[in-house]
Amino acid sequence: IIFLILITLSISVIEVRGFKANKKINEFINRGEYVTTINKVAYYKVLKKYDYENLSDRVIDRIDDIYVGTIGDIYISNKDPLDFFVTKYISNNLRIGHSAVVNSIDAQTTIEVTGNEGKKNNIVKEYENTWFQKYNSEITVLRVKGITEENKKQIINWLNNKIGLKYNYFFFRHAKQKYYCLDICSRLYESLGIDIDGKKIITYGSSMISDKDTYIIYYKKRVNSNDINYKVYFLSEE
Repeated sequence: IIFLILITLSISVIEVRGFKANKKINEFINRGEYVTTINKVAYYKVLKKYDYENLSDRVIDRIDDIYVGTIGDIYISNKDPLDFFVTKYISNNLRIGHSAVVNSIDAQTTIEVTGNEGKKNNIVKEYENTWFQKYNSEITVLRVKGITEENKKQIINWLNNKIGLKYNYFFFRHAKQKYYCLDICSRLYESLGIDIDGKKIITYGSSMISDKDTYIIYYKKRVNSNDINYKVYFLSEE
């Protein structure tokens, strides 16, 4: 009975967090206005609606750009790391596939940490931004509200100081000198006094998506229809 109660509570938590993230995503995509289709990718612009939606900072340079955002923006994937139906359900709702922080003005590089590249490579390091080649199910790009130019300098300094630190496999503990992918994103902003995951024991992508201090600037999802493979929504001034 205790086991069944725990399973029920776990499913409830997963469903609630997935619902909150999906609600924010749906609000964003429902604002989308169709622009064009290129190579079976349908593009929709999402016109700025709220004062906090900062478009003075870069989102994309062209409609089919594969480099999205600028310094401090967060990439989140729902890709299931184990490709198993249970973990796929969890990953789809909690968005725990992978995450990264953009560390360049043009988004051509990111800071990430992975746990599946071998002991020597499971460290915080700079990567060439190949997200749109690697993650083909769903990508959400978040921007944190109110980030200044001074904050961007602080972000770069903080990230550079973490290069080489090891991957944290014990997700229930925020180790001082170890990080997992979503953890490094939330703790980066914690260093600026901004809580973007609701002070959860474990950091989830869904928590960062639904958080009041973040907003979506870009969303891409596979749709698998005959005529369209993906739909893309991007924040735009006009």
